[in-house]
Amino acid sequence: MSHEFLRFTGALVLASLAMACGDDKVEGACSRKGEIDRSALDSGATVTLSGELGEVELLFLVPIPNHGDDDDLQAELASAVSFIVTSNESGATAELSSEMIVESTPAASGEWSWELDDDRNVATITFFNGAGGPTLDPSDTYEAALSIATNEYIEAEDWFTFTITVVED
Repeated sequence: MSHEFLRFTGALVLASLAMACGDDKVEGACSRKGEIDRSALDSGATVTLSGELGEVELLFLVPIPNHGDDDDLQAELASAVSFIVTSNESGATAELSSEMIVESTPAASGEWSWELDDDRNVATITFFNGAGGPTLDPSDTYEAALSIATNEYIEAEDWFTFTITVVED
């Protein structure tokens, strides 16, 4: 066999594996976990306030795998992800609690939801930022801390911090 034929065959196999990703549950190349884009967070994150809602996007270098049921993903991440925001001015701290995840638009203090884009490489977190609980204010500065314990969907991350800028829509 020629070297060109072997290279072509190898490229064809890799392309087939890449195209088989998604709902096929192929092992190997498709079994990579999502990976947070830490370099994007090193420069900080922006929370956009619109009325009583706040929204922030979390980017992934490697998309979160699709194992077919995002209810399993939500349950797994609820126990794996820790996210704390602290006001640099007052020292007040708020932590997203897994018990307050809602399926619809957050409407009460402590409620939040999340959604993945179609490519599964951007997670949008929406939270209630109205009366009755801690709120983010554009005139304040904030520090966030994030860690991810071992799970089946996203690579584990030790605690790391980044700044949060709050803007109004």
